[in-house]
Amino acid sequence: MYSLPQSYNQTSKCKRCICPNAYGSTDNSGQICQHYTILYNNIILINQINQGVSAARNLGLEMARGKFICFVDGDDYLISNGLSIVFNSYTLKDNPDVTIYQRYIIKNHFDYLAEEKIERQRGKRLFVGNGHNYILNQGLIFNVTLAFFKRSFLMENNLKFLNYTIAEDFLFFTSVLLLNPAIISTSYNIYRYIVHENSITTTRSSKQAQKCVHDYLSVMKNIQQQLSNINDKAQSIYNIYTKAMNLNSFYIYKKILIANYSTSTYTSIINEFKKAKLLPIIHTGTNLKCIIGYSIINILTYIPILYKPTSFIYNRILAKYILKL
Repeated sequence: MYSLPQSYNQTSKCKRCICPNAYGSTDNSGQICQHYTILYNNIILINQINQGVSAARNLGLEMARGKFICFVDGDDYLISNGLSIVFNSYTLKDNPDVTIYQRYIIKNHFDYLAEEKIERQRGKRLFVGNGHNYILNQGLIFNVTLAFFKRSFLMENNLKFLNYTIAEDFLFFTSVLLLNPAIISTSYNIYRYIVHENSITTTRSSKQAQKCVHDYLSVMKNIQQQLSNINDKAQSIYNIYTKAMNLNSFYIYKKILIANYSTSTYTSIINEFKKAKLLPIIHTGTNLKCIIGYSIINILTYIPILYKPTSFIYNRILAKYILKL
């Protein structure tokens, strides 16, 4: 819960800091939040049955009263005064629907000593325009924690998080961009994203992996349906989306290996990935590790009988003793 005190280490005071807490949590986050509600009267603690991150964020959206909204995951944090400087420099002056900022990724531990003071950064505008042109010029955004959102824009378009275990951020942000909002993107790097090995995206449970694969396909179909409703620049946006998600299939294919499907189920799922143009992976880079990985996946795409032995080798040998992922 380092994000909570950091939320107040800003020169601009937030109107509400909403903290959904799941009953039965074992990380003492509820007690920490309760402590801060005593210190600050605009911190709101909401205890609820654990329904996942999407339900928690939707609850936050319902309870929010400020003009702008940003999301911070419980283990992540914002650097000191970062939120305030971005808000005062761009959001407050230009009043966009979305203000985008940057992040660093930190694995398994908090790296406080490496924190860069916001005053030393020379922030600049990276993009000014609308959502469609942002996709065409800057690409897609996979994390909802990298922006301010104007609350009225979210409410007017009835934007909510759907209950998926994976890619719910990507679906939400893509839905925002496809609605063509006014956007400003800044080079300020203020968000610190903490990666834990026991997170949903790194778990090795076959049941959880199957759920991830199912949800991932559902998210992709949802986005493709939204793309079919766009007329202006639709094909160009679709091409960028397809290329990005095709390369991202390297990540989701690891989930397919962990899922330990039967050969028939595997074949059915791979056909869905092919139909969505997520497989085979089209790679034009020169990184040898990636070339080997993509090539193996593409071979398995066309020869399903190799899936079961490859899944066994990956889970029992490579992941356990060599990759240590």
